[in-house]
Amino acid sequence: MKKNILIVDDEENIRLALRYALMTDQVEVSEADGGANALELTGKSSFDLILLDLRMPQMDGLTFLSLLRARNNRIPVILISAYTTTDIALDAIKHGVIDFLAKPVTPPQIRDVVSEVLQRHCDSVSDEDSSRLNPFQLKMSQAKRMINHLDFENAKMSLVDAVKNENRQEANLLIAMLYEIEGDFVKAEEYYGSATTRRA
Repeated sequence: MKKNILIVDDEENIRLALRYALMTDQVEVSEADGGANALELTGKSSFDLILLDLRMPQMDGLTFLSLLRARNNRIPVILISAYTTTDIALDAIKHGVIDFLAKPVTPPQIRDVVSEVLQRHCDSVSDEDSSRLNPFQLKMSQAKRMINHLDFENAKMSLVDAVKNENRQEANLLIAMLYEIEGDFVKAEEYYGSATTRRA
C-alpha cells in the first residue's frame, strides 16, 4: 500500500529536492508552500508522514504543529531545519516530534529517516524487523512512537527501562527532555548528566 507523505516548505527548490528523494512506487508525495496550505490539506486528506520546514514566513513550523495537534491530528512529523536548538527540540517534543533532519540534507539521509519513521508507525512489527533490532533499539522505537502519540509517561518508562541495560546518550537525553517538559528539573539534570558522562 502506498504511503502518503506531505512536504511543507516555502522554498520550491527544497520541495522539489525532497520530492525527488522520496519518489518510488510505494510513495505518494503532496506539497504545501506554507503552514496555512498544509493545514488545509491535512483537513481534506490523510497522510502517513509530514516533512516540515521549521522557518517559514507567515506561519513557522512550530505554530503549524500546535494548530495541527489542536485538531487531535497525530500524524508523525519530521522537522527539517538548519537552526535547531535545545529549546526548539523541547518545543517539538511537546508536540510529539522526535525526528529531525539538519539542513543541508542528502537524499540517502532523507530516505533513511523517512523509512525509520514509517516503519515505527506500522500497525505491526514484522519478524524480520524484530530480528533486525536489538532489545535496546526496539525499546527506543517503541518510546519514540509513544512520544509521537504524546504518550510521554509510558515513553519515559520505556526509556528508563532501556538504559538499565544499555546506558546510551540518545535515550538519556530523551528521558531528560521528558522530565524537563513535565517540570521535574532535578530528574532532568540527572539524566542530562548521564547523557554527557563518558562510559568506559
